Amino acid sequence: MASATGGGGKRAVLIMVLFCLGCQPDPGEVPEYDIVPQYFPDPNEKWIEGPTPCRQGEKRLSIGVFYDGCPANSATVETIVLDGSNAEFFPYIVNEGQNNQLQSTCAIGRYWDDVREGRWATRIAYRDAALFWGAMVHLKKETFIDLSEYDKLYLSLKSEDDAFDNFAVRMANGYDVVGDQNSGGIIADVVDLAVTDYAYKNDGQWHDLEIPLKDFEDKAQAIKKDFTLSAVTRIGLLNSGASGKKGDFVLVDNFFIM
Repeated sequence: MASATGGGGKRAVLIMVLFCLGCQPDPGEVPEYDIVPQYFPDPNEKWIEGPTPCRQGEKRLSIGVFYDGCPANSATVETIVLDGSNAEFFPYIVNEGQNNQLQSTCAIGRYWDDVREGRWATRIAYRDAALFWGAMVHLKKETFIDLSEYDKLYLSLKSEDDAFDNFAVRMANGYDVVGDQNSGGIIADVVDLAVTDYAYKNDGQWHDLEIPLKDFEDKAQAIKKDFTLSAVTRIGLLNSGASGKKGDFVLVDNFFIM
């Protein structure tokens, strides 16, 4: 299995943002957003300093769509590049209705009116197409991210809606097996950590989470999975039991690994 990272030091896999072809405009409560493009901060641009200020000498791995980076002359930020070479980021989809049409479980886009760090946050809005939603990075076969030398995952969240009363940060090893009837489309080594275990509440306030990466391996051991931080192939946010209404949303910001 080949590493998808490039360059020196902490290295980042190349990723594009891809919305599924089935995600059609919806005139209902959920607003539509443009595909979230790669963002390269202007070194002269002023932005809001986040809850974990950038410091000289630090090295951070940005998840790309959820983090603006750092001002010039501060921490070194290596960003997951969104060019489609090795992976993709998308909302999970479901088959819906008598015509079995594809429908995204959430709408994802930039949000400027309420920001925790930088110039923008990401807004994930629930579509009520199924009793779950997901917004995940999937790496292509034979590529992975090595997080074994990092310490924590940082993440800021804000919501007051039922669809986001609790959900998980997910990481996984392995790949979907296309054409394998026995696989059921399931990745073998998935680890979910509930955000409420790290002081998140859907009370309409920003909550700044710090998740030790070791917790993913500890959880894997407890549930008898072979997950390892050295070969991550999935990372993102997911709720497998959403119970809210269409239009519920969460703001996501300050999502990076250090």
